[in-house]
Amino acid sequence: MGDARFWRIDKNADHGPLNDLARNRVHVETAHGKWDDALRLAGSLKLGHLQPDNLMRTLRKGDRVTGLQKALMVMGRITLPHKSDFCQLRGVKFL
Repeated sequence: MGDARFWRIDKNADHGPLNDLARNRVHVETAHGKWDDALRLAGSLKLGHLQPDNLMRTLRKGDRVTGLQKALMVMGRITLPHKSDFCQLRGVKFL
């Protein structure tokens, strides 16, 4: 598996044989704090107001990691079943 890292939302959850593998914890509080910004970003991408290459260039600017960058990293670590739970907590409806 090389350098792959496995993440868990609840550090106390029992994942059986995967407990030793998934030692890293996802801090969903980070994503909650920037949820509105992430929705605006997703909407801008979806509507074509922002091109993905421009977004990537903007996110790579500077040496510091912004709050939105941290939130996007957290959201990327959440697997699909957990994403639907996370979105339900935030009141997001899927079409």
